[in-house]
Amino acid sequence: MQKEKLSTQFLLQCASDCATALSYLASHNIIHRNVKPSKLRVVYHDITNEGKSTVKLHDLTTIYKLKKGELIKKSPGTYQYMAP
Repeated sequence: MQKEKLSTQFLLQCASDCATALSYLASHNIIHRNVKPSKLRVVYHDITNEGKSTVKLHDLTTIYKLKKGELIKKSPGTYQYMAP
């Protein structure tokens, strides 16, 4: 896939699916501390009807369940993908 140009509609669907997954985790006070492109998997893609795809966030080894008022001091996943 690295040599193919990905459609805007496909990329927007990927971003939407990732945002939905992160929203679900946040609603349960869980954070995924290593979100990056390699943690996303296309589990369904209909090549006959472009844009119909499903992307899942995987590798939940770095998730963390937050407790009320807790401050995390451990270093998270990959620094290149961290928010400033």
